[in-house]
Amino acid sequence: MRYFNRFRMLIMPMALLAAVLIAGAGEGKPSKQFWYKVTIALPNSSEGRYEFVGKSSLNEAELARSLAKAEEYIKLDDCLYRDKGKYLSWHEWDATVEPRLYLNPRNIIVVQPLVGDPREVVPDAKK
Repeated sequence: MRYFNRFRMLIMPMALLAAVLIAGAGEGKPSKQFWYKVTIALPNSSEGRYEFVGKSSLNEAELARSLAKAEEYIKLDDCLYRDKGKYLSWHEWDATVEPRLYLNPRNIIVVQPLVGDPREVVPDAKK
């Protein structure tokens, strides 16, 4: 029994360290990002609907599953705003905030995947 306790005291910290290393293994690697336009409607609001453009690490299937569960907020990074038909960085509008939004899935009414960064997509380009 005495050897078992020593063994357990040696294994437990090693297992914890391994779990931390495995969990953080993908953090430094860039993951593919997907661009979306998200429309929300606020309940009991006369202000109407709002559209947000940003990117997410969730692909379409993952985003649809997350919205269906409605358990977690949807995170959009590198959010943009539209001014006179041109997409601009959120920082150009308000430099005091990070260009990131966490949207309540219960308020999302439309999610539209985009072909890429709307600042770089040429509107009249033919494929």
